[in-house]
Amino acid sequence: MSRRRRKTILVLCLLLFISIITADRLYLSSTPEKSPENKKATTRHDIRTYHEKTFTVINVVDGDTIDINHPDPPENYTRIRLWGLDTPETKSPSHPVMYFGHQATDFTTKKTLNKKVTIYLDKNRRTRGYYGRLLAYVKLPW
Repeated sequence: MSRRRRKTILVLCLLLFISIITADRLYLSSTPEKSPENKKATTRHDIRTYHEKTFTVINVVDGDTIDINHPDPPENYTRIRLWGLDTPETKSPSHPVMYFGHQATDFTTKKTLNKKVTIYLDKNRRTRGYYGRLLAYVKLPW
């Protein structure tokens, strides 16, 4: 095979690769997002409902995710992803349990489970994450 033909094939492969990546980013992996009006309404609702209010922690999902005793339809609880914390995964179906993941979950359980915590939302940031969880800071009881 000639050198020119190899270069042509390489360039075509690169163009195909770039077009696949572009198509994936533009069309295939786009998720339907809420309209800006709905996002603002959700943020206002979340701030009125949760900000600076006290709730009881009823479940610890993992080291950085808890459930509180306030309904968030369709669930009868609200799931909170804690701002400022990123602990090793323990529940991901696509990854094995990460090192110290169980210890992080145990720590969060000891500090929060069945205790009253105060929720603080950042009014300058979004209030919901990718999975619909409330994004909040949590003040622990003394």
